[in-house]
Amino acid sequence: MKQIHRWFVLCGSLSVAAYAADVPSFLSGEYEVTTSFGNSQTMVKKVCLTNYADWFDSLRDDFKERGCNLAPAGQQGAVYHYTMDCSTGASGTLAVTKLSDSHFESVAEIQLPIAGFTQTISTSDNARRLGDCPPE
Repeated sequence: MKQIHRWFVLCGSLSVAAYAADVPSFLSGEYEVTTSFGNSQTMVKKVCLTNYADWFDSLRDDFKERGCNLAPAGQQGAVYHYTMDCSTGASGTLAVTKLSDSHFESVAEIQLPIAGFTQTISTSDNARRLGDCPPE
């Protein structure tokens, strides 16, 4: 169960976007991000995004530490696609949709091999800019 919880945290982190050309651009500022795990749990948090490409590079590094590779898989209009492959056998996809410069949504699906079968975990995020980041 610990491994599944770790993947929930990772999936929720996925939603916010690969290399500079493969990352959608957004206005810097404070965002309210609502993350849904399947049809059950919902989590709301506020985050300060100042440079989306830098943030994604740090996310990619976090995945590498866990034995996973997060790679761009193309763009169709306002939708940016990514794939994930892990040394544990887990794999997945991520689609980030830029609705405007201050609003984006994402959907991640992770396939986890567990005891001879595969469990799919789905998460979705909806992020809207609230304004400037608060002073630290």
